[in-house]
Amino acid sequence: MPMHERALEAGATIYSEGEPGDAVYFIRSGQVEILKLAGATPVRLVTLGKGEVLGEMSVIRDEARSTTARAITPTELMVLTKDDFIEAFGGKNGIALSILRMLCERLAQTNQQLLADSKVNAEPDEPALLSEVAAIRLDSGSELVRLPSAYPTNPGREINHLTL
Repeated sequence: MPMHERALEAGATIYSEGEPGDAVYFIRSGQVEILKLAGATPVRLVTLGKGEVLGEMSVIRDEARSTTARAITPTELMVLTKDDFIEAFGGKNGIALSILRMLCERLAQTNQQLLADSKVNAEPDEPALLSEVAAIRLDSGSELVRLPSAYPTNPGREINHLTL
């Protein structure tokens, strides 16, 4: 699987909301913020660092990017093209890719519902709490998930576990 390196300065955009999902990115060093537009205002959903992956959902779902990714610090990425990523899961008709697509679609539907719920429940002067979307962690337990302090808009807030 051929990957290539990409070095970015702080502030550089990796991809933008609405662009085609043409690659998956693995962070070798640095920090990347994932942003979602709320009207005309970009809202930070999460900050990613070394060893984390971004851009996979649009590649798996074969849809446009639903977020923008931007380097916060000087960042080194390993880039895997869409075709190579798909091939790693058995090609376009592989069972692993079909399962991943189903899971990504369910996660995207959950994200949309959380966005809608956040907008309905937001106080008039409060922006939608989009950071909740990035804070969900899927696991097999049924406990509450506590948002880590890395989400400053909702420190320590609990949400119910989601089971797919």
